[in-house]
Amino acid sequence: MMLALSIVAETRMAEISMQYRETATNAGSSSLWIVGVVVLVAFGVGGYRLYSDNQRRQYCPKSLLAELCDANQIDRIGRKLLQSIASTAAITQPASILLSQSKFDAAIKKAATCAPLDSEQVKILTMIRRRLFAPQPAASDAIPPS
Repeated sequence: MMLALSIVAETRMAEISMQYRETATNAGSSSLWIVGVVVLVAFGVGGYRLYSDNQRRQYCPKSLLAELCDANQIDRIGRKLLQSIASTAAITQPASILLSQSKFDAAIKKAATCAPLDSEQVKILTMIRRRLFAPQPAASDAIPPS
Protein backbone atom coordinates (compact mmCIF):
# COMPACT_ATOMS: atom_id res chain seq x y z
CA MET A 1 0.00 0.00 0.00
CA MET A 2 2.82 2.38 0.87
CA LEU A 3 4.55 1.57 -2.34
CA ALA A 4 1.48 2.49 -4.36
CA LEU A 5 1.13 5.83 -2.59
CA SER A 6 4.75 6.70 -3.14
CA ILE A 7 4.46 5.89 -6.85
CA VAL A 8 1.32 8.03 -7.26
CA ALA A 9 2.85 10.85 -5.26
CA GLU A 10 5.94 10.90 -7.43
CA THR A 11 4.15 10.83 -10.75
CA ARG A 12 3.33 14.09 -12.42
CA MET A 13 -0.05 15.05 -13.82
CA ALA A 14 1.37 15.11 -17.36
CA GLU A 15 2.23 11.41 -17.04
CA ILE A 16 -1.31 10.55 -15.88
CA SER A 17 -3.22 12.44 -18.55
CA MET A 18 -2.11 13.56 -21.96
CA GLN A 19 -4.61 16.45 -21.89
CA TYR A 20 -3.05 18.16 -18.85
CA ARG A 21 -0.64 20.96 -19.62
CA GLU A 22 1.72 22.38 -17.07
CA THR A 23 1.48 26.12 -17.71
CA ALA A 24 1.65 29.05 -15.40
CA THR A 25 -1.23 31.52 -15.39
CA ASN A 26 -0.57 35.15 -16.17
CA ALA A 27 -1.09 37.33 -13.07
CA GLY A 28 -1.03 40.59 -15.05
CA SER A 29 -4.78 40.68 -15.68
CA SER A 30 -5.65 40.13 -11.99
CA SER A 31 -3.45 43.07 -10.96
CA LEU A 32 -5.30 45.17 -13.53
CA TRP A 33 -8.58 44.25 -11.85
CA ILE A 34 -7.17 45.24 -8.46
CA VAL A 35 -6.08 48.64 -9.81
CA GLY A 36 -9.54 49.12 -11.35
CA VAL A 37 -11.26 48.36 -8.04
CA VAL A 38 -8.96 50.76 -6.17
CA VAL A 39 -9.72 53.52 -8.70
CA LEU A 40 -13.48 52.93 -8.37
CA VAL A 41 -13.29 53.04 -4.57
CA ALA A 42 -11.24 56.26 -4.74
CA PHE A 43 -13.83 57.87 -7.03
CA GLY A 44 -16.60 56.75 -4.68
CA VAL A 45 -14.89 58.18 -1.59
CA GLY A 46 -14.06 61.43 -3.39
CA GLY A 47 -17.62 61.82 -4.65
CA TYR A 48 -19.03 61.21 -1.18
CA ARG A 49 -16.70 63.79 0.39
CA LEU A 50 -17.63 66.35 -2.26
CA TYR A 51 -21.34 65.66 -1.66
CA SER A 52 -21.03 65.90 2.14
CA ASP A 53 -19.02 69.15 1.93
CA ASN A 54 -21.73 70.72 -0.25
CA GLN A 55 -24.42 69.57 2.16
CA ARG A 56 -22.56 71.13 5.07
CA ARG A 57 -22.52 74.57 3.45
CA GLN A 58 -26.30 74.82 3.20
CA TYR A 59 -28.16 77.24 5.44
CA CYS A 60 -29.13 75.72 8.76
CA PRO A 61 -29.99 77.86 11.81
CA LYS A 62 -28.70 75.31 14.32
CA SER A 63 -25.39 74.88 12.53
CA LEU A 64 -24.85 78.66 12.49
CA LEU A 65 -25.41 78.72 16.25
CA ALA A 66 -23.02 75.78 16.63
CA GLU A 67 -20.32 77.56 14.62
CA LEU A 68 -20.70 80.73 16.69
CA CYS A 69 -20.54 78.71 19.89
CA ASP A 70 -17.36 77.02 18.68
CA ALA A 71 -15.86 80.38 17.77
CA ASN A 72 -16.66 81.75 21.24
CA GLN A 73 -15.53 78.55 23.00
CA ILE A 74 -18.96 77.69 24.40
CA ASP A 75 -19.15 74.02 25.29
CA ARG A 76 -21.79 71.49 24.22
CA ILE A 77 -23.92 71.97 27.33
CA GLY A 78 -24.05 75.73 26.78
CA ARG A 79 -24.89 75.22 23.11
CA LYS A 80 -27.76 72.89 23.92
CA LEU A 81 -29.04 75.33 26.54
CA LEU A 82 -28.94 78.18 24.02
CA GLN A 83 -30.78 76.04 21.46
CA SER A 84 -33.49 75.17 23.97
CA ILE A 85 -33.86 78.82 25.02
CA ALA A 86 -34.14 79.88 21.38
CA SER A 87 -36.77 77.24 20.64
CA THR A 88 -38.74 78.01 23.82
CA ALA A 89 -38.61 81.74 23.02
CA ALA A 90 -39.75 80.93 19.43
CA ILE A 91 -36.75 82.61 17.79
CA THR A 92 -36.43 81.60 14.14
CA GLN A 93 -32.66 82.24 14.00
CA PRO A 94 -31.10 80.95 17.25
CA ALA A 95 -27.74 82.58 16.47
CA SER A 96 -29.33 86.04 16.66
CA ILE A 97 -29.40 85.86 20.47
CA LEU A 98 -25.59 85.99 20.41
CA LEU A 99 -25.49 89.30 18.53
CA SER A 100 -26.37 91.68 21.34
CA GLN A 101 -26.82 91.57 25.09
CA SER A 102 -30.37 92.93 24.83
CA LYS A 103 -31.45 90.09 22.50
CA PHE A 104 -29.71 87.59 24.76
CA ASP A 105 -31.48 88.87 27.89
CA ALA A 106 -34.86 89.16 26.13
CA ALA A 107 -34.65 85.55 24.93
CA ILE A 108 -33.73 84.32 28.42
CA LYS A 109 -36.62 86.26 30.02
CA LYS A 110 -39.10 84.97 27.44
CA ALA A 111 -37.90 81.38 27.85
CA ALA A 112 -37.88 81.66 31.66
CA THR A 113 -41.59 82.55 31.67
CA CYS A 114 -42.39 79.28 29.88
CA ALA A 115 -39.93 77.03 31.70
CA PRO A 116 -38.09 78.23 34.82
CA LEU A 117 -34.31 77.88 34.82
CA ASP A 118 -32.51 75.98 37.57
CA SER A 119 -29.37 77.24 39.31
CA GLU A 120 -26.98 75.24 37.09
CA GLN A 121 -28.55 76.69 33.93
CA VAL A 122 -28.29 80.20 35.39
CA LYS A 123 -24.57 79.61 36.07
CA ILE A 124 -24.02 78.43 32.49
CA LEU A 125 -25.90 81.43 31.07
CA THR A 126 -23.92 83.82 33.28
CA MET A 127 -20.68 82.30 31.99
CA ILE A 128 -21.89 82.62 28.40
CA ARG A 129 -22.95 86.25 28.94
CA ARG A 130 -19.56 87.07 30.44
CA ARG A 131 -17.73 85.37 27.61
CA LEU A 132 -19.74 87.09 24.89
CA PHE A 133 -20.47 90.55 26.20
CA ALA A 134 -17.77 91.37 28.77
CA PRO A 135 -15.65 94.36 27.77
CA GLN A 136 -12.40 93.16 26.24
CA PRO A 137 -9.14 94.92 27.13
CA ALA A 138 -7.72 97.07 24.37
CA ALA A 139 -4.73 95.73 22.47
CA SER A 140 -2.49 98.46 23.90
CA ASP A 141 -3.51 97.40 27.46
CA ALA A 142 -2.61 93.77 26.83
CA ILE A 143 1.03 94.46 25.93
CA PRO A 144 3.08 95.77 28.86
CA PRO A 145 5.46 98.61 27.99
CA SER A 146 9.10 97.57 27.75
